[in-house]
Amino acid sequence: MIEFKNVTKRYAKNQALDDLNLTIPTGDFFVLVGPSGSGKTTTLKMLNRLIEPTGGDIYFNDKRIIDYDIKQLRQQMGYVLQNIALFPNLNIQENIAIQAESLGWPRKERIERARALLKQVDLDPDKYATRMPSELSGGEQQRVGIIRALAIKPKVVLMDEPFSALDPISRKQLQDLVLQLHQELNMTFVFVTHDMHEALRLGQHIAVMRLGHIQQIGTGEAIMQHPANDFVRGFFENEHTPRPATIQDLVIKGYGQTTTAPATLKSTATVSELAAALQTAATVVVATDQGARQLTTADVIDYLATKEAD
Repeated sequence: MIEFKNVTKRYAKNQALDDLNLTIPTGDFFVLVGPSGSGKTTTLKMLNRLIEPTGGDIYFNDKRIIDYDIKQLRQQMGYVLQNIALFPNLNIQENIAIQAESLGWPRKERIERARALLKQVDLDPDKYATRMPSELSGGEQQRVGIIRALAIKPKVVLMDEPFSALDPISRKQLQDLVLQLHQELNMTFVFVTHDMHEALRLGQHIAVMRLGHIQQIGTGEAIMQHPANDFVRGFFENEHTPRPATIQDLVIKGYGQTTTAPATLKSTATVSELAAALQTAATVVVATDQGARQLTTADVIDYLATKEAD
């Protein structure tokens, strides 16, 4: 478990974090989301001590992070950057195994680990292990960046907006990949994004941040149904995260289940009307030309999260 207790971070001209209290359960896929300057990346970098707090304490497995040997701490935390930062003079296999090499793993063990990880992300090791980073696409390089962070089997994986520079299709593919890896591995993932759609798609729990403060923590469904304040509501409905105009957009994509229950909304109703109805009911029945369809909050979240890749 990771805990932030009354953590602050002050710089000369601004306060990046103000009395932050936060708990990240072991094994969780935890997403920090918010606009630029909200403090989410500062929060992430404090976990591996790339940034030190001005005040308060951070605990990892009931021990203050400041009390760990910094090298031993970082060996328990994989780190995936937005700009990937593969070493251009090393081949893919060597890039993946670089931290294992620094820890003195035997060469045979390093190679076996690198090849196994390549297979896990659908990159054939016979084709990719000896290639150079420049020979890979952006999406392929990011896959390598992800498995490099997993190479020495850390307890926590930190991911700082790793997919923001990718095209929508590659982005969705890598979202699917990290969800699969999280399901398969006994690791805690802490993921930073400015995109609420991505947060909803990935996060078991989401912390919405603004100006160094947490505005709301909860599941995607809870935040969507019951936004804590106008900022959370407005951030979710931001003009940069387009939403379908009507419920018909969801129905066309196949969302919802057929039902014989009486309808309470028409398919021409807006998504805002659907969201309002879902705040007071677990399901909403919609009248369509093909008959009544029953929609849930999960249907809406899934549609919004995958819309960019269409």
